[in-house]
Amino acid sequence: MTEYTADTDLIDVLCQNGFIETTSLLNATKGKREFKLSKASPRYIYFDYINIRVHDRRYQDEKVILSSDDVRAMIFYFKCDRQDYKAIRPDGDFKFADMSSVIVAARKELQLKEEFPRMQIPEARIRRALKVFDSISIPV
Repeated sequence: MTEYTADTDLIDVLCQNGFIETTSLLNATKGKREFKLSKASPRYIYFDYINIRVHDRRYQDEKVILSSDDVRAMIFYFKCDRQDYKAIRPDGDFKFADMSSVIVAARKELQLKEEFPRMQIPEARIRRALKVFDSISIPV
């Protein structure tokens, strides 16, 4: 499994998935970097020297070394519609540690819905969120 740090390999993956660099001149001189899907977005990925931080108006989570699954989950958090994301994670937060279990739980919910059709879940939102997750490709 490929590991990513705050360097050019991760930057290439982010750019391939639609991110743009929005680093200010002051941060650029300090060696820090910032990436967003659009310049006006409140969500951003921040390289604070070796730390890779996920922000959404407030700090969410950080790591120094990311696995390819971590990178995929991080990109998913940014690309998924906020309401669809909340269908699989009601608090709307992002944590590297439990994203894989959140995706597994969402898939399990859909399986349960097929077994028990009267079960009340936001099925369309969960399906859209999982479609976004499945569409993200990370070079291994």
